[in-house]
Amino acid sequence: MFFQPARRTFAIHSAGWGVSSLGKDIQVDMKHTIFLVAGLSAFLACQSAPKNVQRNMNIYLRYMQEEDRFRAEAFLEEARDQQAMAPVDIPGGITYASKPMALLPVKQKTYFLEATGGFVADQPFQWKNEKGEAQQFVIGYAPMLNPGFGASSLDRSKPVKFSWQGAPLGKGEDLVFLWTCLDNGENQKMDIISPGSTQEIEFPAAKISQLSAGKWAYYVVRRKLVKAKVDDLPVSAVVEFYSKTDTLTLH
Repeated sequence: MFFQPARRTFAIHSAGWGVSSLGKDIQVDMKHTIFLVAGLSAFLACQSAPKNVQRNMNIYLRYMQEEDRFRAEAFLEEARDQQAMAPVDIPGGITYASKPMALLPVKQKTYFLEATGGFVADQPFQWKNEKGEAQQFVIGYAPMLNPGFGASSLDRSKPVKFSWQGAPLGKGEDLVFLWTCLDNGENQKMDIISPGSTQEIEFPAAKISQLSAGKWAYYVVRRKLVKAKVDDLPVSAVVEFYSKTDTLTLH
């Protein structure tokens, strides 16, 4: 909100003034008026100066291979004059893969799109900034196809290799393994950070032995965290690719 300067009314009383005193008073009044105008101009300049505004675009993208379904979410945060960040409307909304995203009823100012369809990499998020200029952001991530350990049963006392088809893990990427024991319902989660030049990682025996003997179902999430800028707007993005579920017997 901009503050409106207060308006003042000045009255000149001429009763009892002679010619010489009137001239002096007018000079003094003009001097005061010059100072007043200068001060008022400086005040207005301060009031009309742009406020310190910080913005950040947050993006989340998930693809579920087994369900052949994707979900995209996005929200714009804004803070003025060092206040806490809070979600704000995106003028004109936002699209993903040229499809308009709708506002989530349960998350204020969060836009989402959910649909079925095959995985297509490098689809853009598009919106307009406060000046009406078109902006776009492409996450750029690869799927992980046919992941597996290369066998249906494994010895828990030995290291094992896990491989997949697709690009190797890059900067900001990791793998999350979600395990469920089909014998007793036990759940385990393992994070693997192993960027490299191949589509293969090695599980040390100490890691795989954390799972009890029995039959396990598992799926893998290839996750990527991205920090970037679109013009001067910082963008934080998380993208997740969920593999199909597989089973494995450990002994």
